[in-house]
Amino acid sequence: MTRKLWISGGLAAAALVGMFVWAFRPQPIPVETAEVRKGLFEQTIDEDGKTRVRERYVVSAPVAGRLSRVRVKAGDVVRAGAAVAELSPAVPAMIDARTARELSERVGAALIAAIASQPELLATLRSAFAGWQGEIERDSADAVTATVARFAADGLWLCELFGIDGLSPAMRDEVRLRLLGMVS
Repeated sequence: MTRKLWISGGLAAAALVGMFVWAFRPQPIPVETAEVRKGLFEQTIDEDGKTRVRERYVVSAPVAGRLSRVRVKAGDVVRAGAAVAELSPAVPAMIDARTARELSERVGAALIAAIASQPELLATLRSAFAGWQGEIERDSADAVTATVARFAADGLWLCELFGIDGLSPAMRDEVRLRLLGMVS
């Protein structure tokens, strides 16, 4: 009896598995077929539709401004480096003292991180400072006083950049005026 029970249970399980396989098998898709021949295609379709852009290009400027003149039209060929538009500078937005302080702290942190991870980034800054010093020595009646004023201005700028100056706005303005007086 147990043998018959095992056989009938096995057949029932096999039938159940077979039904699942048959129910979930891929269904064929009806298609039209035709013989391939070379010839003219004489059928047209006139319909409205939407196009999709495959490659998207963004034209942007590194500064804010107002687009005042576009030099090319849709469909024109544009070569690399060619001017496609003219931008007029935008009127700068007013920045309150708190926002200015937060921005300068971010710049200071970014400057420290950049110097720590990639000291070669200072090469551009070094060459700019060398150029400024050369201008000071060429154009100033008293190059030493002008250099002292430049170092003081650089220190004031760095202290403001890192948020460590501790000067009141009135004192900061007086220091700036005194530095300007030294080089005028």
